[in-house]
Amino acid sequence: AGQILVARAWGAGDADAARLVAERALRLILAIALPLLASIGLAAPWLLRVIGGAAIDAELATAMLWICLPGVLFSALGAVLRGYATGIGQTRVVMTASLVSATVDIAASVALLAAGVGPLGVSIGSAAGMASATLTLAFWLALRHRSGQPVPRWRTLLVRVDRTSAEVWRIGWPEALLGVFSGGAAVVVTVLLSESSPSELAAARVVEATTTLAWTALNGVGTAGLSLLAQALGAGRRKEFRHGVLAMITLGSVVAAVLLTAGPTLTGWYLATTFEPDVVRTAQPILLLAWAQVGWILCSIVLLGVCRSHKDTRASLRASLIAEYLVFLPVGWLLCRQP
Repeated sequence: AGQILVARAWGAGDADAARLVAERALRLILAIALPLLASIGLAAPWLLRVIGGAAIDAELATAMLWICLPGVLFSALGAVLRGYATGIGQTRVVMTASLVSATVDIAASVALLAAGVGPLGVSIGSAAGMASATLTLAFWLALRHRSGQPVPRWRTLLVRVDRTSAEVWRIGWPEALLGVFSGGAAVVVTVLLSESSPSELAAARVVEATTTLAWTALNGVGTAGLSLLAQALGAGRRKEFRHGVLAMITLGSVVAAVLLTAGPTLTGWYLATTFEPDVVRTAQPILLLAWAQVGWILCSIVLLGVCRSHKDTRASLRASLIAEYLVFLPVGWLLCRQP
């Protein structure tokens, strides 16, 4: 939501309005995230036993979750800063923050595992990675502030609710609810897979990573396109908006073609060189279906970019509810019941 309003304000040439949107989005994120994360932390032992059943070490999982929660808070704040940076066209700093996050996460996890910390080291590395991305973006804001450019100010987080806050909430609540429902779907999938064999769980993880890779690559096109479309609408340039849609389709099609061409070969090689034969046999046919999703992922990203640039975030919520709760989960549940 923040990215949409920031991009429209920036396209209209109103840098102060863009800054104000980001400030109000930061405040709303804090108001939602703090009680939510506190509730999850308190309920973690019970939640993990319900979700994982006997298949997990509930005590270890609880400790790992508690370690990750502060990182999740940093990540939520970082999402607003990424939206602001993307909305004003500064996507390189977003890439830099992502690289810093990945580097810190991997380096800290490997170092702590080597030091004998065990699985908790992975959680510490993940939390540090999430925090480092947000701190990188905050440092970038400080540099822009020193150069005299208007940037979101942290001290305004406690100001009263105003018109901008109401607009951020109006556009943002469907996006927030979408995240909740998507998380709920992931929980249901975890429960359905909790009784699976180790090879089946490993195969499911590979397929999930493959789908995430395809979505991330195409979503990069969608994120950039959304900013350009919203900026064009904010400036009232309808012709530029149409050109932006065509550019999203063209670039997205190129990325999709590369994924469809190289993806199955690379994942096949990765499976054969990394996993046991039973995992390979289980994952290979599913991976073909995973790569086949690239086409509809591209279509959905372009259509949602058009809707969201017009400040219509309810379309993505409705589409997700229908796809996940009326199709994906019921079909998945029925198939999991088959011997």
